[in-house]
Amino acid sequence: AGLVAELQAAGKRVIFVGDGVNDAPALTSAEVGVAIGAGARLTVDSADVVLVKSELQELLTMKQLALATVFCIKRNFLWAFVFNACMIPLAAGVLHHQGIHLPPAAAAAAMALSSVTAGSWQIIPEIRDPYNFLAGVM
Repeated sequence: AGLVAELQAAGKRVIFVGDGVNDAPALTSAEVGVAIGAGARLTVDSADVVLVKSELQELLTMKQLALATVFCIKRNFLWAFVFNACMIPLAAGVLHHQGIHLPPAAAAAAMALSSVTAGSWQIIPEIRDPYNFLAGVM
């Protein structure tokens, strides 16, 4: 835990990997604590992430999954912002004086389609190559 605190004091972000009870304090003080699944129960409870396999190579899979998750969150946030910025004024009748209006049923359908679109983006990696994607996660 002392080394983790020193690195953090120097402005570094720390990921700590451990498998023993003596690693629990460092796991909790690091930005990300990773426990090896075969490790002690206290270590597993103290960690943010638990690697089921006792292979450090799984850290790369964890990082790829984390980056993909952050990308999906940002993409969905951008989609929701752009969609709402366009559709809310239209649904509110901003262009009604020009004869353009959006019936409530059409607005509801557009919102449902937007939700389906954002949700379907989450399963695209599985659709592209389900065996490779799941092999990396499991």
